[in-house]
Amino acid sequence: MASRRRSRTSLPATAPWDELAWPGSAAYPVPMIIVRFPDETAKRKALEFLIGRFNGHTWATGEMAVPEEALGPMARAGIPFTVEGPASSDRILSLRTALAVAV
Repeated sequence: MASRRRSRTSLPATAPWDELAWPGSAAYPVPMIIVRFPDETAKRKALEFLIGRFNGHTWATGEMAVPEEALGPMARAGIPFTVEGPASSDRILSLRTALAVAV
């Protein structure tokens, strides 16, 4: 019976995923906006609308990061929300640490 040996290959010096990385210090590769909803019902409606259409992230504090291009379709769908500003690295860090401080 012939022995089957797998050859190990090393990664190239410049891996293909390096080219996909977003330049700069942006937290997301597309412009993301932090929004807040007036109540849990509106947030749930937004989640149902966004899933499968847009990427995003939600925090237990109530904020949600959505792509800038999702704002128009959400408004047209009648979902009430308030824009809090761009999802900068500092803003995201403050959302993460807000939970740690509250515990």
